[in-house]
Amino acid sequence: MELFYAQHIDGDEATFDADESRHIGKSYRKREGDTISFTMGQGFLYKGALTLVDKRKSTARVLQKEEWKKPWLGRLQMAVAPTKNFSRIEWMVERMVELGIDQIT
Repeated sequence: MELFYAQHIDGDEATFDADESRHIGKSYRKREGDTISFTMGQGFLYKGALTLVDKRKSTARVLQKEEWKKPWLGRLQMAVAPTKNFSRIEWMVERMVELGIDQIT
């Protein structure tokens, strides 16, 4: 699932920062008019149509908003052994948060 992180959602417009914009335009080769899924990490999933794709900033018009519910019951805890490369730990924590892990130890 392609899921992007919106920096800010104001009414029916979502704004993406430079890193996410580069990801949208370069990695996924999305263009204006394409439909994408995104979140702000506050319990909602959005679908929207891209209105601007630039390497510094991208925007999308919100088409649909739905509440995200965890597909599992109870709490899910992940235990992690740290590595020397901090950027890998940061990447892993970001993915866990996107998945909705309840606790990271």
